[in-house]
Amino acid sequence: MGDVVGLVEKAAEAVDERKPLAWSESCARLRFDFNDFLAQFKMMRKMGPLENILGMLPGMSNVQGLSIDEKQLKRTEAIVLSMTSEERTRPDILMRGGVSASRVGAAAPSRR
Repeated sequence: MGDVVGLVEKAAEAVDERKPLAWSESCARLRFDFNDFLAQFKMMRKMGPLENILGMLPGMSNVQGLSIDEKQLKRTEAIVLSMTSEERTRPDILMRGGVSASRVGAAAPSRR
C-alpha cells in the first residue's frame, strides 16, 4: 500500500521551512522558472533515490517495470546548472534560439 508516513517524514527532513512560502508565491504569480525547478529537484534528491520515493506512494509498488534512470536525472540537473542565472530566471530566452539555446542544447544528449 505504500509508506505515506515515511514519505511525509522524509519530505519534512528535506524541506527548508522557508521554501514552501517562496514556492507558493511563485505559483500565485503563475511563474515557475528553472530556479524553482532546481530547488525542488535538489530537495527531491535529498529525500533519496526516486525509485525509493515512488515505492512509498500507495499503489506504486505494484507497478511493473518501473525504473528511474539516475544518470538521466543527473544529466537534467547538469543542463539546468549550465544555464546562466538570467536563463534560469527567464526561460523564454531559450525559446528564441540563438547562442544561449545552442549552448544549453549542447549539454543535452543527441537523439539518433
